[in-house]
Amino acid sequence: MDLQFAVPGFPERNAKTYADAWAVAPGGPATNAATVFAHLGGAATLVTGVGRHPLTDFIMADLATSGIALVDLHAGQAVVPPIVSIISSRDNGDRTVITRRPDPVTTAPDPSILGAVDGADICLVDGFFLEAALALAARARDRGVPVVLDGGSWKEGLERLLALTDIAVVSERFRPPDLPAGTDVLTALHERFGCRRIAVTRGERGIRAFEDGHRFEVAAAPVAAVDTLAAGDFFHGAFCFAHATGQSFPAALAFAARVAGRSCAHFGTRAWLDHIDDLRGEAQSFAPARD
Repeated sequence: MDLQFAVPGFPERNAKTYADAWAVAPGGPATNAATVFAHLGGAATLVTGVGRHPLTDFIMADLATSGIALVDLHAGQAVVPPIVSIISSRDNGDRTVITRRPDPVTTAPDPSILGAVDGADICLVDGFFLEAALALAARARDRGVPVVLDGGSWKEGLERLLALTDIAVVSERFRPPDLPAGTDVLTALHERFGCRRIAVTRGERGIRAFEDGHRFEVAAAPVAAVDTLAAGDFFHGAFCFAHATGQSFPAALAFAARVAGRSCAHFGTRAWLDHIDDLRGEAQSFAPARD
């Protein structure tokens, strides 16, 4: 659960700060990616842990509004989701996030979750709920469904997930801990883990990418940033939508950059979705030329 405040500048120590705006919404990389995927017109199934607690109804209502189907890894369990506090600066859209990791799933994932992949066009995984992600990625591989890794930062065990990854879309902070200094992440993810397509996002500095032995760059969408919260999550959801609807790798990256930029122009993670209609069907228009 994201509890977000927009403030004129970052607070001083031992001082009270009044927010200009605030917002509350379910969050997390997979939830936000599924949300934008659904609002672009895709049919999203979210595999995560919700469980039973006072916030369950609020979360379920948000997923229903977006038309997202839920596979609950914490079904029937009394758990509390991470309550995430976000301070967003009105100066430039930067944000500070205070969070904790979600409660782990203490048992092996029920095999019934694997049905979420059957009939899918794409499978997005990250480093949370690792055992469930591994099972889903393996099932996707068996079914010929492309597996996309959302790599914000390195998490323990990700080498196992990378071995099942077709497309790695990672941030510039993402780096295997044993990678020698000076080794390029694009090269490492391809040669060590066999990823066929790789993209490294760098915020306003654009994207470095690799496909079929070729390297290329995709420019970031210019935007006057109001709030950058979840922009990376929305990037992944939009990329998956464009790729699943048949767009080329460069085109899907460019479309995702445009969607992520649009999200930064509005405060919060839900209000901007009212302005997404004109982005549907635009993916092919933003394919950059490769070197």
